[in-house]
Amino acid sequence: MTPKWPGMIPVSFLFDGTGKLRYFWAGEVYEKELTPVVEGFIAGKHIDGTSDFGLAPGATQGTRE
Repeated sequence: MTPKWPGMIPVSFLFDGTGKLRYFWAGEVYEKELTPVVEGFIAGKHIDGTSDFGLAPGATQGTRE
């Protein structure tokens, strides 16, 4: 699917209407992470990215749990 995905499950992928991968979440995804990306995509914003699957839910860079 993408070379950035190390293969863990669960994983969620967001594809556009042409089948192009626009975003993916490796590992468990939470509503507060998913909703803004999906809403932006629906609103027509340019979405291309990857969740930071190395961080625990709610953590930020430098504060790994």
